[in-house]
Amino acid sequence: GRAYYESAVFEDAVRALEEARRLDAKLPGVWRELGKAYVSLRRLDEARQAFTEALKQSPADDEASYFLGAMDVLDGRIDDGIPVLLAEEGIATAQVADFPKA
Repeated sequence: GRAYYESAVFEDAVRALEEARRLDAKLPGVWRELGKAYVSLRRLDEARQAFTEALKQSPADDEASYFLGAMDVLDGRIDDGIPVLLAEEGIATAQVADFPKA
C-alpha cells in the first residue's frame, strides 16, 4: 500500500491497505498509512477514523498525531489542533502538501 501511496496511486493504496488491515488490523503503521491515503482522496471522515485507530494502537505515533492536528486546524478547531501541531513540530512541515486545499 505504501508503494502505491508514494507513487500517488491513492485508490490502489487504499485497496492494498484495507486488505492489509483486514488480514491484520494490528499491523504496525497500517492505520496511519490508510489515513494518509484517505486524506489524499479527500475521504476525510475515514482518514480521521484511521488516524484515531492508529493512535489507539500506538499512542506515540507522531505522524498520526500530526495529521489529526492538521485536520483539526483545517476543520476550524484551532484550539484543538495547534497544541498537537506544536508538540509534533519535528514532523516535516512538507506533509502539509498532503492535505487537500479547501
